Amino acid sequence: MINISKHIGEGFAGGGLYDTLIALQLESGLLPISGITYFVSQMGNGTTGLSWENAFTTLSAAITASNTWFDATGTSRISRNRIFVDGTNYAALTVLPKHCDIIGVGTNPRINAASAIATACDGCHIYNMKFRSATAAPIFGTTVATNGLEFHNCYFDNSGSATYYLKLFGNQTIKIINCIFTGTYAPATGIQIDSSFISGEITGNIIKASTAGIAIGAAVLTHDYNSVIKDNIISCTSKDSQLNYGIDIQSEGSASRIMIVKNWISAADAIHYTAGSDANRCANNCINNHVVQGTTGSTETATS
Repeated sequence: MINISKHIGEGFAGGGLYDTLIALQLESGLLPISGITYFVSQMGNGTTGLSWENAFTTLSAAITASNTWFDATGTSRISRNRIFVDGTNYAALTVLPKHCDIIGVGTNPRINAASAIATACDGCHIYNMKFRSATAAPIFGTTVATNGLEFHNCYFDNSGSATYYLKLFGNQTIKIINCIFTGTYAPATGIQIDSSFISGEITGNIIKASTAGIAIGAAVLTHDYNSVIKDNIISCTSKDSQLNYGIDIQSEGSASRIMIVKNWISAADAIHYTAGSDANRCANNCINNHVVQGTTGSTETATS
């Protein structure tokens, strides 16, 4: 029997009920969520993927297995799968797993080429993975709606001529949290969100680019409600120049409702709204952003 007394002060009394329940499940040997766990390692034998010994040797094989399982069981709305990836180079992604976590473990697990996703997907979360490319394509890009796509503690490395680190055909609940975007060369744009950005979050990232750190595309229009851009550090890689725009809202006449809060930005124009009838109203969503424009530092708010 599990002794819960030691957990009372840790979680329940402190309001951390969720964390306490997870700890109890792990202590009892239960996984905190249902679904299948797959393993990816080039040291595996490439059979079932259900252990490190039997691990798939490619990430694409694990994604295919996970999606096949969901399609067969019809439980995608009540379960989540997991894919653990060990530390070595893997090929570019072309498909994402549905309702599944991709979790990098070991030393430097990485996708070593530009990933282009052209198949719709719901609920893929990616943790602790490195994405690296030397080509002109986005290091990671989607051309179809990917609801619930999340990146946590990931590293995007431009080792060549990439135009974007991350270019997403957005939709609902896109999250980019605590990631690093940098490399030997800076792409023109760090993060580009097109189509829509509803209930999304770009928080706690370090972004090095040459023209714009974060760009919300012209086609997004008003499809950006309940979203926040917060606590990011955005600048150019060169000590002798600045970005054109730190955060660039590109829709002319946009009625953007994104909250832009407490970012640290070095750019000629730290927070830029394309001119239009609603630009002044949009600016009211900027709260306590510390900016350096030219050689002057200040705090940019709704009135500055």
